[in-house]
Amino acid sequence: MNRNSGMSLVEVMIVMAIFALMVLVINGVIISAQNLWSSSSIFSTLEDEALRVSRQIAGDLEKSAVMHVPSGTGLSYTDLLPHITETGGNDDDGYFGDNITFLTPSFDSNGQPGLYVTSSVIDVDWVNGVVISFSIATVGSKKVIRRSSYDVGDISSLESIDLTNNVISMTFRDKDTDPQLPYYIVKWSFVLQRIGIAKRTYTVQRNGEVFLRNSRGSEDLY
Repeated sequence: MNRNSGMSLVEVMIVMAIFALMVLVINGVIISAQNLWSSSSIFSTLEDEALRVSRQIAGDLEKSAVMHVPSGTGLSYTDLLPHITETGGNDDDGYFGDNITFLTPSFDSNGQPGLYVTSSVIDVDWVNGVVISFSIATVGSKKVIRRSSYDVGDISSLESIDLTNNVISMTFRDKDTDPQLPYYIVKWSFVLQRIGIAKRTYTVQRNGEVFLRNSRGSEDLY
């Protein structure tokens, strides 16, 4: 008698085991690829946000200048502008703050600052300028870096925008908070962080400094 050409139970089990192993291997490759893509996406998002925040801070600060608070602005700080609110530090590393306030002039359509002109004086018109601040705010359970601005003397023109909600910390330093720094320089640092798959932590830190408009003398103001 001829044997039945069908597969035996043992052969079926072997084939099923091989098939299951192949499925596990393929699933492992797919999951690894997904995790890699997710990690790359989260890190790229943080990098993009860090670049955007850095450019915003630098672009605004480089329009400002070291100055006593001009009369008529409504600001009452006793230290020189930019004003940094002290929130930490010590005598060894200098003090620092997590928010900064400063003045910039208004600019015309040609990118030129508004000027205060008399028969004897030509200077940047700070009194009709813009008050800008960067600060840490809390929205829900998350911290954000908030940029606020308003026209001098018109608080109703206040506009605020949250640049990122992934911030862990932000610090500013200048001569008033850190005596080791020269005037006309403001340094900043911030840390962004997100939690990804499997609770993996992704962190991006950025440090920067900017020379203010009058870093080379008053002629650099305009």
